[in-house]
Amino acid sequence: QLHEKQASGVVVSPDGEWVASGASGGPVKLWNLRTSQTGWQLHVGGTDPVIVKFSPDGRLLAVLGSFLPERHLQVWDIQRQHLLQRIEVYCYQFDFSPDGNQ
Repeated sequence: QLHEKQASGVVVSPDGEWVASGASGGPVKLWNLRTSQTGWQLHVGGTDPVIVKFSPDGRLLAVLGSFLPERHLQVWDIQRQHLLQRIEVYCYQFDFSPDGNQ
């Protein structure tokens, strides 16, 4: 099952290996498309994932979550399954730079 509630964001990694999805009240889930296995879950700490995006090289996953009144952007290292950064932001959209450094 994808999520108990409607998914708010679904994205495929640039190399086509992973799909990530977020839904209200739940973790961000990752699946390996090559093996059809469930990967792992990102517990985003009480925030509802709104937008999920992979970096151009597919190494990072960014999650824009809403915990009103503020929003949080979390950047995760996919290989290490590790939260790299959590930033309070005031935006509704974001993107990585083409080289993936910002």
